[in-house]
Amino acid sequence: MDATHYFLAVLSAGVVYSFTDWFFGGILFHDKYLAYPEVWRQTGGRSETPAVAWSVVLGFLTAAAFMGVSVTVAVHGTATALCCGLPDCAG
Repeated sequence: MDATHYFLAVLSAGVVYSFTDWFFGGILFHDKYLAYPEVWRQTGGRSETPAVAWSVVLGFLTAAAFMGVSVTVAVHGTATALCCGLPDCAG
C-alpha cells in the first residue's frame, strides 16, 4: 500500500467516524442531551469546543493506527481480515 492509499483510507475513515459521531450524538440522542444537561454538559461555563476537537483528532489518530497495524500484519482486504489465519478459510 502506498502513502496515497494510506492517507485516503485514513481520511475516509475519519470522515465516516465524524459523521457517525454527529449522527448518534447530534441527532439520535439530542433530546436526551437537552433533557438532562447536568449529565452531558460540563459545569462552570466552560466551552465544549476543546472536547469536541479532541474527539475528532482522536478519531483520525485511531483510524491511522488501525490502518498502520493492518498494513504491518498484511491485512489487505475484508476477506483476509475475516479469515484471521483460519485453516479452512478460502482466501
